[in-house]
Amino acid sequence: MSRALIPYVRGAERFNCIERCAGDIEALLTKRGMVRDAVRVAGCFGYRQCSSPFCIRCASRRAYKQREHLLVAVPTLLRADGRYQVWHVTAVAADSPDVRRQSWGVVTGVRRLMKHDRLRGRVVSYFAALEIFQHSRREYPCAHAHVLVITRPMDKGKYRISRCDWIRIWEAVCPAARQLSGPCRASRVGANVSLLANHIPREDEHIRRVINYCTKWAVPEAAADSFRGLLTDPDRFIQQHLALRGVPRYFGDMQRNGRKWSADLLDPARTLKPLLWADALTGIPLETSSV
Repeated sequence: MSRALIPYVRGAERFNCIERCAGDIEALLTKRGMVRDAVRVAGCFGYRQCSSPFCIRCASRRAYKQREHLLVAVPTLLRADGRYQVWHVTAVAADSPDVRRQSWGVVTGVRRLMKHDRLRGRVVSYFAALEIFQHSRREYPCAHAHVLVITRPMDKGKYRISRCDWIRIWEAVCPAARQLSGPCRASRVGANVSLLANHIPREDEHIRRVINYCTKWAVPEAAADSFRGLLTDPDRFIQQHLALRGVPRYFGDMQRNGRKWSADLLDPARTLKPLLWADALTGIPLETSSV
């Protein structure tokens, strides 16, 4: 085999996990009598939306396209003003068996949060990714959103927003927010709080790490692991994906197909550093593949 072809063959092999997972999903749907969705999953190649909530190819492809867009959009916005700040916000809803209600609560809460009076005039743009996670020690799944926010300076001065302020605002605007069990000042960082807001440095490495985290399904292995985790319980797999039908997984004015970005604004020559060869297939640099 030609040495030049080895990287591309190795990259193509990474998609086998998605193909195997898609085959298992198709078999499950056929067994449950959901023939229409099974046919869509079997005939989808990921390049066109098949409109099936069970399609892993569409889910991974959609995440990859969002990542591809953010790697251009975020540096473009940061170049507009050297004072802009980048925040990674994790907004969490309370655990509940009603996944659809909690997911819509997170989407509604994030949209209200970005328009709150304390943030009005400070938020430049944002991108949010909805996730559903089932912790092994918890009875019910948790709906939450990872939000990449670009703001004007808001961590200093008289009207700065502290960690406790972030939590109070979130619990006020989100109808399904996880309530803090104790006083805010007494809780350690990350101890089951309803919202975490981290100030991210403007360096390319840190920004790319957050983008990769928000679009983790762009990596074939991550998408396959997530779907297979649900496939261990077929009933929960079907119920959860049906419950999320119509709920936006990605939203915000910085998402792909969101704001009308002009061709001049998104000049590929002025984006983040060129990606490695693996990015052409996975959308994630090798040095940050663990994110």
